[in-house]
Amino acid sequence: MPYFRITYTATGGKSHTGIKEYHIRNIDDAFDFFLNKAKAAGIVTDFYCVMISTKSDEYKNWLAAKEARRRTLYTGEGRAPGPGKYRKG
Repeated sequence: MPYFRITYTATGGKSHTGIKEYHIRNIDDAFDFFLNKAKAAGIVTDFYCVMISTKSDEYKNWLAAKEARRRTLYTGEGRAPGPGKYRKG
């Protein structure tokens, strides 16, 4: 599935940026889909939707940051991360 970098500015000047994986392969359809989702959250002044490659530096940086967030969010309490239903923490 392709990845899309979505950037938009909402009311009040707050800018939002994110990368989403979605099954739409046509960039025009993806643009309309994500624009409608952004408009549902509020008034949108600027909107950009770009398809990115999994080999691009932007994607690799996003993936590394996502992995770093995942590792730091685990507090050590409750269920242990990793495979196996009965794995001990």
